[in-house]
Amino acid sequence: MRRYDFHGVPTEEAIDKIEQVIGEVRMKGQGETVEFITGHGVIKYEARDLLEKRYGFEIFSPLTSPSIRVTIE
Repeated sequence: MRRYDFHGVPTEEAIDKIEQVIGEVRMKGQGETVEFITGHGVIKYEARDLLEKRYGFEIFSPLTSPSIRVTIE
């Protein structure tokens, strides 16, 4: 499982990286579980919104978690 830590990373840069990771996984053609370590700030909510609403992924981490675990297919 890949892990990405976004502590101290600007929100826009973190969202761009998440979209890049989604593209990489999809190009490989096989699903992969990825963990994005976001902390409890703005990145967490922006990333959850992107993953759930834009891409329709199910997030396996509770809202109170400082990380987001998702299977990208």
